[in-house]
Amino acid sequence: MGPLALTDRHHCVLSCQKPLRQTLRLDGAEILRCPECGLVYRSPYLSTEAMRQVYASGKDLGKQFPVFEGYLEASEDPTRDTPTRRAFLRSLERLEKTPFLPERTLMDLGCGRGLFLKLAKDRGWTAQGVDFGKENVAFARQTYGLDVEEADIFRKDWKKRYGAVTLWDLLEHVPEPLELLRVVRHLLEEGGVVLAALPRENNVYSWIAKGVYHASSGKSRRLLELLYPSEHLTYYSADSAERLFAAAGLRVEKIETQMSDLGRMTLPLPMRAGMTFLNGAGSVVGGQTRLLVYARKNRS
Repeated sequence: MGPLALTDRHHCVLSCQKPLRQTLRLDGAEILRCPECGLVYRSPYLSTEAMRQVYASGKDLGKQFPVFEGYLEASEDPTRDTPTRRAFLRSLERLEKTPFLPERTLMDLGCGRGLFLKLAKDRGWTAQGVDFGKENVAFARQTYGLDVEEADIFRKDWKKRYGAVTLWDLLEHVPEPLELLRVVRHLLEEGGVVLAALPRENNVYSWIAKGVYHASSGKSRRLLELLYPSEHLTYYSADSAERLFAAAGLRVEKIETQMSDLGRMTLPLPMRAGMTFLNGAGSVVGGQTRLLVYARKNRS
């Protein structure tokens, strides 16, 4: 893979009037915040085409971002008891209890190797998925027998509609999250539900990283580089996520917080031990790293 195309971020995707403000400076990048809606951006960012190149292969993902070398492999066994599997099952249970859900049909955008789809299928859902990666699609089809397609998530020719659409750790990877949520609304039946997992910008790790950064007068950036990797283009609070979903015609019904599953990351043992401690502490003091957003398509 050759050099990846980068684009400077100048405006908020919600068309807010005030200019974006720099809050942090990284090596070759900056972190910007919209003073009106609170959305946080990394700039410059990978273009849509560059992101397609990166995520076309699980191997490419690992080469570009070594912390994710074991990310896909950790999702291969649907019987293995992991925090990710438990979170998936809890989310399916919540979807199944959703009042007035049109039907048990589901589209998972950016489905990876299909662990979530496999769990949904085993619970009686008619589940389909889309992913950029050829290897991911081949694995999901051959290993789980899933109905998965290699396709562009921004495509305009969707024909089917679904009772639920899921986006697991996807929205932060696309340059135009509002455009993607409009695609999601198009995919949903009237009254259908979307479930999305997003990175929470204000968390226990950001507290530490920003503290070190400011204490060093901006010279110590190593922790920030880990916290704001180049493949993450946007970061959210509960309020900014609700604003984004509302702009796409999706009414947020509930937002939950959770910690990231460290088992999906390739980490040195000392770092894993430290992050395990911080995950526990963050859960106690409200410093969770992820938002889980449940929203419903507004009826026309």
